[in-house]
Amino acid sequence: MPDKFPGKVIYCLRAMPGVIEEANRLGIWLLESGKERIQINL
Repeated sequence: MPDKFPGKVIYCLRAMPGVIEEANRLGIWLLESGKERIQINL
C-alpha cells in the first residue's frame, strides 16, 4: 500500500528478540504473522 504508507514495511512470521524495538526506532512498520507489532497512524 505505498499510496497509504510511504515508509518501510517488514512482514515476518516470527521476529527475533530486539527486532520490534529496532524497527520502532527506525520507523519501520512491523507485521508479525498478520499482527501489527508496531502501529502506524495513517
